[in-house]
Amino acid sequence: MSREDYAALLLQLANLAVWLVLPGNTLRFRHLVHVEATERTWYIREWTHAEPLYIGHRRREALNPEHLTAASQLSTALGTVSLHSPLWMAVRCLWGGLVTGWFHNRYLLIWIALESLFGPRDPGEVRYRLSQQLAFFLAEKREARYDLFRAAKKDYAERSKVVHGEGGGVKRDDWEALIDRAEEWVRAALVKILKSPELIATFSDPQRRDELLEGGVFFPRGGV
Repeated sequence: MSREDYAALLLQLANLAVWLVLPGNTLRFRHLVHVEATERTWYIREWTHAEPLYIGHRRREALNPEHLTAASQLSTALGTVSLHSPLWMAVRCLWGGLVTGWFHNRYLLIWIALESLFGPRDPGEVRYRLSQQLAFFLAEKREARYDLFRAAKKDYAERSKVVHGEGGGVKRDDWEALIDRAEEWVRAALVKILKSPELIATFSDPQRRDELLEGGVFFPRGGV
């Protein structure tokens, strides 16, 4: 990766970090300009378009110093993620989903991010196990886990309609709520992971991730 491409990647990660902290807001830049200095002046070597994050119906909110501090910490953590890991696949697919407003593409990419984080490598019972592992990772209480498990299973069925060419079967009136839930699950998971170097390492290794998630199901925190 060139120095210029790496700098562009860091800017993208900073923008994503802002979204993770406050989904109704992003860094508002549209162009990336690579300039170089000579003895007499500056000149533009490259000028490219930057993909803006599409926030949809979310209401913009003002960023305060606490938001920026949290985003800076998440951005630094994102920069440590291996580009050849399930965690990076989740980050990249989330980004791909956020730069498009088309429901079907956005929804599928966000679900690929969820599958990168919580989908078992064994394809059997993917819907059940993904929903279960997502619930045990994010929710603390038994009732909340059960509600999240049921919601994820239900929404996974809608995701499957899109994957199998039956996207027309997903009611347009449901699009907004489906997107909101999927985005919030990915956002909550990534924020939790990125705040812990140990979890970053675990979710970057498929074997360690599976051991953690299966352990969370069979040996939950606090035994509840």
